[in-house]
Amino acid sequence: MQLVRFIAGAVFLTAGLLACIVGVIGVFKFRYAANRMHAAAINDTLGISLCMIGLAILAPDIASALKMLLVVVFFWISAPVASHLLCRLEIETNEERDRYMELHVIEGTEAAGDPLQETEAEGPENADGTELPKDAGETAEDNVRTETVDSEKGERI
Repeated sequence: MQLVRFIAGAVFLTAGLLACIVGVIGVFKFRYAANRMHAAAINDTLGISLCMIGLAILAPDIASALKMLLVVVFFWISAPVASHLLCRLEIETNEERDRYMELHVIEGTEAAGDPLQETEAEGPENADGTELPKDAGETAEDNVRTETVDSEKGERI
């Protein structure tokens, strides 16, 4: 039984180490910050979690193993949320984001040619069709969104 626990723990530790190596290579290889954050998140969610599961298998008692598994659950909850928030902040504040990604204009707000040029629309509207105040949405840039919308409910996620 000890040999089976040792082999299972070694397999998880090795898989976690390989995931961490891939994540570190990705951090140095990618040029865009969002891609680097994704590679770094692999270290948090996959690499460290696999290592902690391997250590939990090799733990001498149940209490230590449960504490390590609790750390894994905390990593699974917190790391994706934190990396998503950092990536969203980087996308919204990066002035050169069009070099790295495409911006999609919300339906009904397209301008002829460049979506960031001024439009000659009758009046700015929200995504649900309601009118915005007079001073809002003077250019098409105000109507370009990088948000996720639930297609069934039509609500922001």
